Amino acid sequence: MRKESILYIYKITNKANGRVYVGATEDCETREYTHFSLLKSGKHHNTPLQSDFNSYRESNFEFHVVSSHAIKDKHSKGNFEEDAIQNEINPYNTSLFCKSPIVRIAKIKGISITALSKKAGYTHINSFYRAIKCPDTMAIGKLFKIADVLGMTICELTEILK
Repeated sequence: MRKESILYIYKITNKANGRVYVGATEDCETREYTHFSLLKSGKHHNTPLQSDFNSYRESNFEFHVVSSHAIKDKHSKGNFEEDAIQNEINPYNTSLFCKSPIVRIAKIKGISITALSKKAGYTHINSFYRAIKCPDTMAIGKLFKIADVLGMTICELTEILK
């Protein structure tokens, strides 16, 4: 049994326009350092956040913890993160939820995005989000697993992804 740990939900807020990036971590100091290092070097995975960071400069961005949760397993992490993102009006991470057919189908079928990502073989939910953003680059084995979890054939899934 895994020892209980604390999961922190955090936001990176653009003070100039009010948009936020929402994330979850067990180590706030390291996560904040990683985000800002990537942003300063122009290599952050979230393109809209990177673009605004380049335009508005670091002084207009603030990292802050908004909640903490006791968790016993890593599967709980994504659920808290998803809920926090969906509570925002215009988050930087919205496109992952709104544009991906895989996410829409999972939501319609009542399947947790976290569970889907784990069953597809992803160890970190952000890796899963990046993959579904460009499904044509996703390994075929992972597409088969996703189709299976969604109760679809691979042909049905690839037709939807076109």
